[in-house]
Amino acid sequence: GFFGPTVTVQTYGNPEQAGGTPPPVGESGAKHVDVDLKTKRLTMYEGDSVIHDYGISPGKWTSPTPTGDFTIGEKSPNRWSRTFKLWMPKWNEVLPGYGIHGLRYWATRHGNVYEGVGDIGRNVSNGCIRLSLENAKIFYAWADKGTAVHIHF
Repeated sequence: GFFGPTVTVQTYGNPEQAGGTPPPVGESGAKHVDVDLKTKRLTMYEGDSVIHDYGISPGKWTSPTPTGDFTIGEKSPNRWSRTFKLWMPKWNEVLPGYGIHGLRYWATRHGNVYEGVGDIGRNVSNGCIRLSLENAKIFYAWADKGTAVHIHF
């Protein structure tokens, strides 16, 4: 698109309506993730039980977070972004080029310099879903490859 990449994915329900209708989560007790871009919250479930609920920083209006239904793909303890020339810790890919991860950083000889430490709860990312460093560690350890992720308004 004019302001950045255009991503088309299948959504459930009316994307203008909060929540829509989420897809089935599969077997009883299955792990799944709900990302509400309106409230800027990521909720981790096992079956119907909430395991954790965290504030997030989703995409800004010029680089929105894609909506739809995905699964966790590639996972990496620390992924390098060639585009932005910085590190994305605890990377969980949901779509090529888009992931759920900790705050981005630059490694310097004086230590890591993190971007957006005070921005959780604000739309500041380039389309990814950012978590605080501590919450990203918990999410990364919990989310398995193949875990269902539903992203909606």
